[in-house]
Amino acid sequence: MFLKIKFCKYFILLAVLSLVLTSCLYKNDSKMKVVKLNEVTRSVFYAPQYVALGLGFFEENGLEIKLNSAEGSDKTMTAILSRQADIGLLGTSAVLSVKSQGKENCPVLFSQLTQRDGSFLVGRSENFKWDDLKGKSVIAGRKGGVPEMVFEHILKEKGIFDEVTLLNNIKFDLMGIAFSRGVGDYVCLFEPTAQVLKNEKNLFILESLGASCEKISYTGYCCSPEYMQENPEVIKAFTNAIFKAEKWVKTHSAEEIADVILPYFVSCSKEVLTNSLENYLSCDVWCEEPAFQENEFELLEKIMMQAGELEEKVAFNEVVENKFALCAEG
Repeated sequence: MFLKIKFCKYFILLAVLSLVLTSCLYKNDSKMKVVKLNEVTRSVFYAPQYVALGLGFFEENGLEIKLNSAEGSDKTMTAILSRQADIGLLGTSAVLSVKSQGKENCPVLFSQLTQRDGSFLVGRSENFKWDDLKGKSVIAGRKGGVPEMVFEHILKEKGIFDEVTLLNNIKFDLMGIAFSRGVGDYVCLFEPTAQVLKNEKNLFILESLGASCEKISYTGYCCSPEYMQENPEVIKAFTNAIFKAEKWVKTHSAEEIADVILPYFVSCSKEVLTNSLENYLSCDVWCEEPAFQENEFELLEKIMMQAGELEEKVAFNEVVENKFALCAEG
């Protein structure tokens, strides 16, 4: 009888503890703020974001992220403008373009993720110097896209722009396939596509376009002015999570990063992913802190104006709100 009573007491105690724990978990969940995040595309180039997701940095800051890949900056921009998304990850150039068109409710940039171009020049032979491009054709991506504009800028800086034929009529996701089938003499590719072609097609990664150009305001997070005004604590928490991830990738190896973000790239082997991350680490593509730098912003404007994609400069403080990034705690 004594054992039965003792057992019942333990059972009741466990039941009470279970209810308390469940209550606490529910309470914590109820405090989580849901944020709809729309990324321009799924890319290894955005590794710090997936680190923040995979290691729970957003949850640490009270945010539950609902991630959606739009597959196009125009789609991400539309999602932000229509309030279908709360925050967007896209090229700074897209925000500049919207602002220059005089559209109302232009999104505001508040946290930068990448500071260099993420594409690599891939060729059919190993030895390379920039003058080798003279008289050759290069699959460079969509006309007016930032990778293509950066490549144009590099060619102009090298003094060979007028001697290179740029192929702009091939879709982004088909550029590697087209090149492997004989189209063009060279191609500009992001990782992991560059790595896959190197491994499977015996092609060669020759140059990093990011390392061949100065730092620019490449990719960042934005939201509508209204969302920022209504949810300053969300923007602060989001920026803190990104800052922590940016610091994390700077202090960990490519293999360690790959272990965290591999679930976001199910069609990619760990070896290819690790090599891709190693290439990006060596090029210093990711920001050390989330604040936008005015000189890098102005260089992007210069590159866009040279390419005919921006008629006049946009003031830095008209599209950038740095207060959250400057006070970020990672």
